[in-house]
Amino acid sequence: MTRTLLLRVFVETSNGGYYSPLHEDDCATLLPIPDDKRKYKTIPSHILAGNIVDECTGRELSQYYPVEFGENPIVHHDPRLDKGFYTGYYAPRGRIPRRHGKRLDRGDYLVFIAGLARYPRGFWEKRRRLAKIRRAFTEARRRGLTGIYIVGYIVVEDIVDTNADGWGRVLEKYPFLKESPHYYRVNDKPVAIIGKPVKTKPPIMIADSTGSPTIMLTELIGRENALKLAKNHYRKSRVLNIEPYILEKLVKQ
Repeated sequence: MTRTLLLRVFVETSNGGYYSPLHEDDCATLLPIPDDKRKYKTIPSHILAGNIVDECTGRELSQYYPVEFGENPIVHHDPRLDKGFYTGYYAPRGRIPRRHGKRLDRGDYLVFIAGLARYPRGFWEKRRRLAKIRRAFTEARRRGLTGIYIVGYIVVEDIVDTNADGWGRVLEKYPFLKESPHYYRVNDKPVAIIGKPVKTKPPIMIADSTGSPTIMLTELIGRENALKLAKNHYRKSRVLNIEPYILEKLVKQ
């Protein structure tokens, strides 16, 4: 058995008003949540949506944000499934478990889940106003074209605390953590979970448009845990003990 934590990340109705796009070829454009420039002491280029290329379409990610968000929106580019890290905070301030027996450790799994929606063909070829995107999202949900999906995971190799160790020492060991948006914020000292990243292609649906858990989710974490996760609107699971081969088997299907 391996300890596993499911976290919901990327754009959703509460932080952007809609879900990330799932294209016809089942490639998911994962949209980081919009961020607030007032939190930053300096704004690095790699957290500007116009500087991030969508691996599904080759477009700039700014294409997928409402025009009201500005020409080149600042986004919280984290987690990084290309770099293999997630930065956040220990509970209760954040969602990373800290209690003895619940903390993730080497070999454990941090699983990322996100809301995805299928939009009309050609919808993202030009930028839209937020109201237009929300209408398209609502229609997709009505038609059963939205859901919650496993979009990737990290097999944990290390967990570092920048509050305890300091950014300088952490960056000496893991220089790629300089790409965490937290590094550029004022007095921001998060915890970083580092490990081997896996992006699920195609994503694995764990809840349908109605919010009901799928058979896939029940197979992965059990019926009781699936119902508890659904009741929590798929925000975060408890730390669960699962057989890692089940997740790996689902990814390979």
